[in-house]
Amino acid sequence: MSLEIKVGRKVSGAFDITVPAGFTKTSREHLKIVCENGLITLFDLETSNGTYVNGRRVSKCELKEGDAVLLGSKDTGEAYKLDAKTIAETFKKIEEVCRTDYVREFAIVKKVFEDFNKEINKIRNKSQKKGQLPKIIISVSIGVVLLIVTICDVLPENWGKVQYPLMMIIMAVAGVITFTGNTPDIKDQITELELKYQDKYVCPKCKKPFNLNTHWKKIQKNKECPHGCGAIFE
Repeated sequence: MSLEIKVGRKVSGAFDITVPAGFTKTSREHLKIVCENGLITLFDLETSNGTYVNGRRVSKCELKEGDAVLLGSKDTGEAYKLDAKTIAETFKKIEEVCRTDYVREFAIVKKVFEDFNKEINKIRNKSQKKGQLPKIIISVSIGVVLLIVTICDVLPENWGKVQYPLMMIIMAVAGVITFTGNTPDIKDQITELELKYQDKYVCPKCKKPFNLNTHWKKIQKNKECPHGCGAIFE
């Protein structure tokens, strides 16, 4: 893919580099810069005062890291200095905007969703186990009471005096344990997880969030970002 920007005092492209008006020796449209297959090439647009790379006037030149580019004069006091690093960063931004293939990045987003649901399931399973504990305690308590009743029927008569008090004590203990062992409210824990993962479950291009309640397969089925940024996921 070939990318192109212009440099000058009167350029209007979204990524063009505008030279401040004070550099009068720089033309309105002074320089065209093309990036293709990783190579950056400068094209002087037949300007009166010229383009200089490392002190040499050029009409066309492949830009290398560390090159000193001056527009309008080879005198650094009069010329507009163009930094090679700035040019490279500009093309990097353009590539990011133009790029649509985000299949690799979406695989990371998919893992975020999977990790989120694993943690959610752990919380729910743990809560479910705690919720079953009171039922087990009640069942055991009832069994103990019935056993005591059976034993009291065959024991001497004076055991009958403690039969019902024992039943009441055991049931009271079971009630207390049941109350303290109630399933904790998991809403707060789930909310904390949502806050933890929401910033990660986003479109890899536009960074707008996906709904954590929306399965990644539904997003993948659409094959592109639902926010309309053009990122393709499959």
